[in-house]
Amino acid sequence: MMSAKRPRIGAGLATLLLASCLSGAAFAAAPTGNPIADAFLAGLEARGFKDVTVESVTGDSDTAELKGIRAVEDRPAPPPAEAATPDEAKPDAAAPDEAKPDEATGDSGGDDGGSESADGGATGQAAPAEPATPPAPPPAPMVLTVNHLLIDNAGVDGGRIKAGVFNADGLSFVDDESKLTVGSLAASDIEIPSADSVKSGDDLNKAQALYKQVTISDVLATDKDGFAVPVKTITASTDDIVDGIPHSGAFAASGIVIDVNQVADQDFKKELLALGYTTLNLSVSAKGAWHPDKSSATIDQLEVNADGIGSLTLTSEIGGLSKEAVAALSDPAQSDKSDAVIQGLTLEKMTITFKNQTLVQRVLEAQAKDAGVSADVYASQLAAAMPMLLMPLKNPEFQNTTAAAISTFLKDPKTLTVTASPEQGLSVMEIFGAAMFGPEHLPQMLKASVAANR
Repeated sequence: MMSAKRPRIGAGLATLLLASCLSGAAFAAAPTGNPIADAFLAGLEARGFKDVTVESVTGDSDTAELKGIRAVEDRPAPPPAEAATPDEAKPDAAAPDEAKPDEATGDSGGDDGGSESADGGATGQAAPAEPATPPAPPPAPMVLTVNHLLIDNAGVDGGRIKAGVFNADGLSFVDDESKLTVGSLAASDIEIPSADSVKSGDDLNKAQALYKQVTISDVLATDKDGFAVPVKTITASTDDIVDGIPHSGAFAASGIVIDVNQVADQDFKKELLALGYTTLNLSVSAKGAWHPDKSSATIDQLEVNADGIGSLTLTSEIGGLSKEAVAALSDPAQSDKSDAVIQGLTLEKMTITFKNQTLVQRVLEAQAKDAGVSADVYASQLAAAMPMLLMPLKNPEFQNTTAAAISTFLKDPKTLTVTASPEQGLSVMEIFGAAMFGPEHLPQMLKASVAANR
């Protein structure tokens, strides 16, 4: 899909657009005279954009309407590669020892010109230094444009904007590797941080844009090879904001369309086409909450749906997310603590459900065709083999119940649900260690169960 360096379509897109559009660039133009527009543009300056221009600014004490915004964000050049260090001078291993008088003949054994290697090169000299690698050119700048921006029912306090309405139309983010365009963005009950808060970095919460709800429409992401992914609608909402941190929220994206023929992974593309999928139409939704009093977070729903394939839904409760842990995960300055925090997170419970549409039938039919049998016969053969396939787990009770559930699902593929409900929270390190060195213990540790068609 898109390069890892490019904006990704997914749960982070609303945040990306808000961060970039609401307070994302540098402004060096003269004040516009509108306090709301000036605060907004100063916030752009604080985040590293330059050469900001605005075609026109109108409004009054609680409104700003900006047209034709353009800003350029320079990207820093990558650090230069270390110069190659030539090897120390070493005698040629294949060269003869230093010439000595021949004890048998008295011959001096050579002239005064010094020894040479078989290919005529002088021995005992340093290898030539490799030519220095020229420094990589800096990445092309990213250009942000916004056709129209309306900030209404707004006020400015210490450079921080609070607005009831934030509507933008005709947004684009373009560099030499990708292009992201957005038809419209509409946010309500929004707070845009002041330039001073962004520059200082002392309080990350004060440097983040906050919103009650945002709707983004008609997104199109295109990479340099022409691979394009449209997204019809993205919505996001936050609630229970305390000290600048939302404690609950929801996200949804629909109308994500992928042309299978444009998929870069040739093996994956071949498999999808063989199953009869030429277009993937996806949707994603999520909602959850953080409970600082319990040092935990709940994923009430995380669902990925693909038309004609099926849906995958996850619910979970994660422990170990204290205020200090969340601060460490959110603050780049505390990145050295992130690994320890992640390792200390605990799984309290989790449920994963796959709801089949046509994927299982298509896979069974394809594999049955290769085996020279019918799909029903192939499914029965797989079901009969399940107990043996699960024997490495060395857990007869889990093997039997799981084999029965998978057998039911294969014969009538509707839903398959995996549940984990450990008696007490298991840390990431405990789960990882068991998976690596004693996978047969995992079902008992997790109190795992598998059920079909419920």
